[in-house]
Amino acid sequence: MTKLHLDPARYDSLKIALDRGVATVTIDRPPRNALVPTTMIEIRDVMARLGADEDVRCIVITGAGKYFCSGADLTRPGLLDPQTGAVDRVLMKKLRADHRESRNMINRDLPELRVPVIAAINGSAVGGGLTLTLAADIRLIAEDAKISFAFVQRGLGPEHGMTWLLPRLVGTSVAMELLLTGRQIDGREAARIGLASRALPAAEVLPAALEMARTIADKCSPLAVAVTKQMTWAHAGEPSFVRATRNEKAVVDWITQQPDAQEGINSYMEKRPAAWKSNGREEMPSFVASLFETVVEEY
Repeated sequence: MTKLHLDPARYDSLKIALDRGVATVTIDRPPRNALVPTTMIEIRDVMARLGADEDVRCIVITGAGKYFCSGADLTRPGLLDPQTGAVDRVLMKKLRADHRESRNMINRDLPELRVPVIAAINGSAVGGGLTLTLAADIRLIAEDAKISFAFVQRGLGPEHGMTWLLPRLVGTSVAMELLLTGRQIDGREAARIGLASRALPAAEVLPAALEMARTIADKCSPLAVAVTKQMTWAHAGEPSFVRATRNEKAVVDWITQQPDAQEGINSYMEKRPAAWKSNGREEMPSFVASLFETVVEEY
């Protein structure tokens, strides 16, 4: 294990480990890893810290036990009147406001991290717990995981950027079906419709995510990974193919002049592991940086 440049004890709901450039963040709130505002704040904080750490090449987020995340914790004391079962509207409004602010920040921040984020959805994920994975770069999911965007079935509406993110992952028609019905699907269907890259037996999800992260950490240029990730997110909202290809040409013209490009070619020709010169956090030229504006706007 590599020494962390942060104190894991500062987080109540998370476990963090770093192994040779691969950071693993585990949501750990038994029994279902439900979200409270402090958990969301912790996730945002640890992602920002790991994203800025030059020793971190990839981040994997997963859940402890059989669940990934069951969404907002609706068991909060005082939320329901014990006599009538009615919802305390003031407390519900505060709870929603706290969740909205904290999760919005995460979904805005993840695309801008210089390192990839892989969601290892090891078990069921519902509502906000599933939405949390949409801003990850790659998703692997357990075959038998039960997932749903159940907001309309709770009298609530979509938020946290899901109406922007979900159609880009699965297409408008499929996104509409999932959002308007709130129906439950399993991991196999999630992979089939493109919501996840792969569906695997539950026990294999985290190992597969870590193996993928290890490939990124060991074999790929940190600078090239950062540029490719951020350019892909930037172009998710670019309507012009011509502008996208022009942007790519400008970036390629720049990156081929960087030391990692020469090292990548030399190591390939010499049949040896590459010794990358970058850490992925280098300052980029203004014309490159201008492409990487926040994708998920504040709302």
